[in-house]
Amino acid sequence: MLIIYFGGIALIMLITLNILSALMPAIFGNHFISFFGRAYTKRPETTFDKGLNIVFYLMHGIPYFFYIHFMKKYSYWRARLVFGAWTIGFILICIIILILVGLLLDSLGF
Repeated sequence: MLIIYFGGIALIMLITLNILSALMPAIFGNHFISFFGRAYTKRPETTFDKGLNIVFYLMHGIPYFFYIHFMKKYSYWRARLVFGAWTIGFILICIIILILVGLLLDSLGF
């Protein structure tokens, strides 16, 4: 039961971090994305670098991917607006998931 509890807490922390990672590019734009770009290794050779890349994508991967995707597909300001709308939807979905995880942990007696 403790594994489920700590797994739920870890999932809640990852989702919260992804929400914050989606808000920062929506507010600061390319400056924050260039900061993201320095947080992972381009061509990892060691196991440590590969592990850091996995951690990066767990914590920041979804918003980073969509921001880059929208920037390639649309003009700058249109991409910012589309990413802002995507961020609102992403936050709503994350809140629903957080509530469901909380209800699951509550029903298990934690």
